[in-house]
Amino acid sequence: MQAPSLLELCVQKLAQSLIKYGPKRVRFARLSVLPRRALEALLDILVAKNALNDNVLPHALTCQTETLHLEGASQLRRCVLNTIGRSCPNLRMLDVRACQQVDNRIVRDVLQYCEHLEILRIDGCTRISDSAFAPALWKAPLAGLLGLKELSVGKCGQVTAEGLMGYVLKGAPYLRTLGLSYSRHIITDEVASELLFQFGLHAVDFSFCTQITDVPFQALPVMLGRSPGQPRSMLRELRLASTNIGDAAVEGIAQRVPQLEVFDAGFVMKLTDLGAVALVQSCTMLRVLCVCNTGITDATFKAIMRCRHLERLDASWCLRATSHALHILSDPDAEHRPPLRELVLDHLGAMSLDLGLDSLGPLPPPASPGLLPHLWDSQL
Repeated sequence: MQAPSLLELCVQKLAQSLIKYGPKRVRFARLSVLPRRALEALLDILVAKNALNDNVLPHALTCQTETLHLEGASQLRRCVLNTIGRSCPNLRMLDVRACQQVDNRIVRDVLQYCEHLEILRIDGCTRISDSAFAPALWKAPLAGLLGLKELSVGKCGQVTAEGLMGYVLKGAPYLRTLGLSYSRHIITDEVASELLFQFGLHAVDFSFCTQITDVPFQALPVMLGRSPGQPRSMLRELRLASTNIGDAAVEGIAQRVPQLEVFDAGFVMKLTDLGAVALVQSCTMLRVLCVCNTGITDATFKAIMRCRHLERLDASWCLRATSHALHILSDPDAEHRPPLRELVLDHLGAMSLDLGLDSLGPLPPPASPGLLPHLWDSQL
């Protein structure tokens, strides 16, 4: 582990003084003269410790600020957040997830004045609606949308499909990452099909959008204005956890998005070996695969062994698999082996650990410490 730098140590000490003593030890007005990296690191520490308040934040909003992490800072007043757009014209990343006090005016001002904005995360901001992305009357178009590359609006129940298509996707030509988790009321099969294959998105999150079925992934390329010989999609990451898709959808993804690198189908109960094997065989560039709590068996693990780029695999709670899956993954004689760095196999199938027990049942209670020597001697 690398030792902290002098700058990091100073920032940590300053954060401790702010939390413990406040204005008694620290002059808030002097915060604005800190280097940009130090100021951003200070805000990160204060947010993590739930210690950022209305007295500190105004002095930390400067023309040098490029990154602002305020996730969960629900104690900040709206009047302070209203100054972000005008105070930070060079802002590139704003994260206000789970800040329910954030409203349309705050987001619109950021998009109006922050011309270099690239990342905007407003998941859980329930006050946000389509108006946040529409320019105010008699004002210029929102300059912040022009360079926006990532937008996440999960759990924003007032954002509609019309606003998403009409304001965001038309006003943000360079948008490549779109997060729409828990947007089950607006993401239908028709909307999902357009988002996946018509706007050049590289990463899409449809997790918990329960209205999505197999239909968007089975449409023919000709229906989407593409000839069969052209690339079917630019997707690299697709997250479909807890949706109503099945093998047919995953097979369609495998056929139309062979360049896929990240795929999350956790808790998709209809997914079996048929779809999983087709995906693994077609998407040879897979780096991250999540198939937890699905219907796959050992056959999928045999196919996974041929993934040359897979670094992370989550197959926990796949109860139809057996302990043989472990032997498949650890086979020393295998011709190919994925370069796994993270492997999650919690409650994988019927791993009885050679105890002759039902893996779904509770393990036997531990033996009494006084009996252990006798049990060991009897085995010898």
